[in-house]
Amino acid sequence: PRGLSVEYPQTAWSAAGLPLLPTLVGLALVLASFGLRKAGRGRAAFLAAWCLLAYLPSSSLLVTLRELVNDRGVYPVLPAAGALVGLAVGGAPRRCLGTLLLIAVALVPLSVQRTTVFSDDEQLWADVQRVHPRSVRAQMALAVAAPDEPTAHQHLLQARRLAPPGSKLEALVLARLGEHVYRRVGDARAAVPELEHALARLRHWAAVEHPGSDLYTTTATLAEAYEDLGRSDLAEALYDEVLADPAAPPLLYVTRVTLRLVRARRSGRPEDEAAVLEAVTAAERAAPDHPLVRALRPWLAAQQAGRDETLPGLPGTEPVRGPGTDPGPGG
Repeated sequence: PRGLSVEYPQTAWSAAGLPLLPTLVGLALVLASFGLRKAGRGRAAFLAAWCLLAYLPSSSLLVTLRELVNDRGVYPVLPAAGALVGLAVGGAPRRCLGTLLLIAVALVPLSVQRTTVFSDDEQLWADVQRVHPRSVRAQMALAVAAPDEPTAHQHLLQARRLAPPGSKLEALVLARLGEHVYRRVGDARAAVPELEHALARLRHWAAVEHPGSDLYTTTATLAEAYEDLGRSDLAEALYDEVLADPAAPPLLYVTRVTLRLVRARRSGRPEDEAAVLEAVTAAERAAPDHPLVRALRPWLAAQQAGRDETLPGLPGTEPVRGPGTDPGPGG
C-alpha cells in the first residue's frame, strides 16, 4: 500500500505502564556492547552495537518519543539480533533446533498478521487506529482510503476533534476537511468557513516555518469556493495576496487562469475575457519554462473553440463549462 512508512506511536506503551521501555532497551544495548567488548567477544560486541545503531532512529535513550516507531525501523535490527542468537546457541544442535522452534512459534503468527494488515491502506491505517485511537494521522489516512464520501467525512470530523487546537496538524486537518466538503460533498457554503480557518492557521505556520504546499492548495480551493458563491472580489484578493510572494508556485498562476476563464464564460463580458489573457501573460512572465504555463495558450485556444480538453500535465483539470450551466463544486 501507499502508506508503508506507517507509524505506531509509543503511547500504548505508556498506557501499559512501560513508558521507559525504549530507554531501558537502549541502555541495555549500550551496556551489552561495552561488556562484550571487554570480555573479548568482539563479534558479539559488534553485533550489539549494530542493534543499537539500528535502534536509535526509531527510539531514544533519553525520552520516549511518540511518533517514531514503525515496522520498517525494526528490520535493520533483525540480522544482528539473529546473529547474536546464533553465537549464543552455536555448537549445540539441539539447542539450535529448540531456539528455531521458539522463534517460529513467536514470529510466524505475527508475520501472518502483519502481512494481512499491510494488504491495503484501509486495513493498515485501521490497525494504527486500533493501536493508537487518538492518532490524527490515522484518521486522515483512513479518510483518503475510505470507500465512500460519508465514511471519509466522518474520519475527517474525528481528526478535527482529535487535533490539538492551534497546532499545525489542526491546520492540515481543516484544509483536508474543507477540500473534502467542497470537492466531494459539493457544498461550497459549508466549505468556506473550514477553508478560511485552515488558511489562517497555515499562514501562521508559514510565518514560523517554510510555507508548505498546503498553504497554496488551500488558497486555490478557497478562491474557487468564493467564485462559486459569487464572491469574485474575495477570490481575486486571495490570489493578489499569495502571488505577491515570489516563492508562490507556478500552479497558482494556472489555477487563476482557469478561475478567470470560468468567470468569463459565465458573464460573457469583454473585460472578463481580457482578464483571462492578463492572467496568462502574468503566468508566462513568472514561470515561462514551466510545462503547464507553456501549455496554457494552446489549452485556452481549445477551450475557446469549445473543445473539452484537459490541461496537459494536470490530469485533474476539468473542462470549463459554458455560460448558463452549473459550474459544479470543482469550478
